[in-house]
Amino acid sequence: MHRLPSVLVLLLLLTGLCACGRYNPTALSHRLFGPSVLRVGVVADAPPLAYRKNGTLTGLETGFAAGLAAATGRKLELVELPATDLAPALRDKKIDIAMAGLSVAAIEQQHLAATEPYLRSGLIALVRLDRHKQLGTGGMRPLTARGVRVGVVTGTAGDAFVSRMKTKGKTSRYASTEAAVRALVVNAVDVLVHDLPTSLHYAALHVDQGLTPGTTLMTNEQLAWAVHPDNSTMRTAADRYLATIRASGELQTLLERFLPFY
Repeated sequence: MHRLPSVLVLLLLLTGLCACGRYNPTALSHRLFGPSVLRVGVVADAPPLAYRKNGTLTGLETGFAAGLAAATGRKLELVELPATDLAPALRDKKIDIAMAGLSVAAIEQQHLAATEPYLRSGLIALVRLDRHKQLGTGGMRPLTARGVRVGVVTGTAGDAFVSRMKTKGKTSRYASTEAAVRALVVNAVDVLVHDLPTSLHYAALHVDQGLTPGTTLMTNEQLAWAVHPDNSTMRTAADRYLATIRASGELQTLLERFLPFY
């Protein structure tokens, strides 16, 4: 008797199991072949990491997501979530990985697993060019001088950081990054304290209006991606992808594309 080809045997097995109603065919195929879709959690209103441009979702993290999907042979599904919903979505396994400008410290505080970091980041000053020498090169110390007007976005790391500083000038808080940047452009504040990716993005966006990023990080943190603590396969795949694009130079190309002053 001739043996049936192994693929035909497997198909017959799948058909029989599904017919008896005891198995979900999608779940079973995922167990046998691995998942066919890569579900990436992103925060869609966080330029330059992820944001909509002409109706299309783009950004540094979406570029990474597309690259990881290609590297793992999966179809990409971008899952747009508020920042506060990323950790619960990972714990509930509604997404496979979160790519949203997360620091290693923040990931670990949520009891999630961090991949290898892809960017050294932190808080930085965004200033007008005429104040760069005074306010953009000395870290936090120049910001504590008398009369320096500091702007922050409410609820951000910059807000918390400035609240701990002993500033002698006025601190203005804004509901959005766009409003804070506009205040800097029109000289309502002297400096805006925000994270590195955001500051570089808006410096490039308003370079013709004289905005420029500072050159000294006030804090230091490593940005990475987050996965479920039990999903070592996803973590290994992400680390392997990152190592590949770092060695090929693609990582630097992506960073320079979305972080023009980097």
